[in-house]
Amino acid sequence: MLRFRDWLRANEGEREKYAQVKRGLAKSKWHHVHHYADAKTSIIQEILERAQFNILQQIILWSTIITRVDYTVHRLSDG
Repeated sequence: MLRFRDWLRANEGEREKYAQVKRGLAKSKWHHVHHYADAKTSIIQEILERAQFNILQQIILWSTIITRVDYTVHRLSDG
């Protein structure tokens, strides 16, 4: 859940989507709080999937950068 929290803090659009869903759900009368929690599951899963995809993109980017730097250092050290 820390990833979810951190992602919402860093992404205003995602935070607003989540808030809209919660506002819509708040208009309903819930007999049990777990029904309300269950109703949020799909938006939470969508947001977590986007956060995970973003993390994977960052890993690929950093891996590419590290590989290029390593290659450059290796070439320079061979003289």
